[in-house]
Amino acid sequence: MHIPGRGRLNKGLSTYLGSVRKAGFEKFTLTNDFRELLQKKIRSRPQISLELVTFVDSKNFTDLLLSILSLIHSAGLPHRWTIYMDDAFSPEQQEIFNQFPFLIGKPWNENVPENEQEKYTGKWQFRKYLCFTNHSFTVTTVFLDSDVLFYEQFDKYKEYLYEGNWYLPEPVDAFSMDEEISKRKDYKPGMYIVNAGFMVLNKRPPWDIGLQYLGDCLRIHSKNYFIDQSALNMVYVNDPNAKILEPRIFHVSTVDHFDLSFVKTSDLAIRHYVGPIRYKMWQAGWKQFI
Repeated sequence: MHIPGRGRLNKGLSTYLGSVRKAGFEKFTLTNDFRELLQKKIRSRPQISLELVTFVDSKNFTDLLLSILSLIHSAGLPHRWTIYMDDAFSPEQQEIFNQFPFLIGKPWNENVPENEQEKYTGKWQFRKYLCFTNHSFTVTTVFLDSDVLFYEQFDKYKEYLYEGNWYLPEPVDAFSMDEEISKRKDYKPGMYIVNAGFMVLNKRPPWDIGLQYLGDCLRIHSKNYFIDQSALNMVYVNDPNAKILEPRIFHVSTVDHFDLSFVKTSDLAIRHYVGPIRYKMWQAGWKQFI
């Protein structure tokens, strides 16, 4: 039976549950119990041959922390996780950060040429793209947002990621979100569009194509919010090493946006909890990753 307003009520309850559990997690991370559990986890988990790269600001630090813990729990300790910081972490955040031996924090512009800094710094989407394009890597590297959680299937499927460049597909009904791809003359609904929140690279992709697109956006004062995703799609369609991740296992969607329930995670390797449903990454709680 359809109940008017039920979806909004479900979202309100889910958002409330998520915020309460996130606040509880933040409080727990300041305790000695958290430090002891974390060190025990770090000593007991295996090493995995992956590097990760994230662009983040201090207000999303707690989401990033849960993402890190989910990887450790689901697969192990990465070779390195480079964090490009859009602003300074608080002293409390930095203290937590320092407890992870594989984390490396850098200002967002550390590797970015000065001429690019001056030209592209107006939007965070530009700064994120520049961090990624100027990051040098020699091992299989995952570029991801702070709102990505890893689940048990990642340990199984990570072995397939060591060849090629893997991109995360958007749901087929999301084509209208990307202005640049949807207006291509050869575009047909149902064609893959990739999400900018998760990708796995083994070889350098044609970043310059995306950078040229960003320059064009500056000249015309584009208001496209998904500008970094449009740039990445330009890269994807021109990358000779591009492969598409299986969307039933490497997941991004908003299908449970207005539900109290959520997508079953035991069958997933990762889920990108995109902006409208970020509260969902906290709704199920955090103790599963400790």
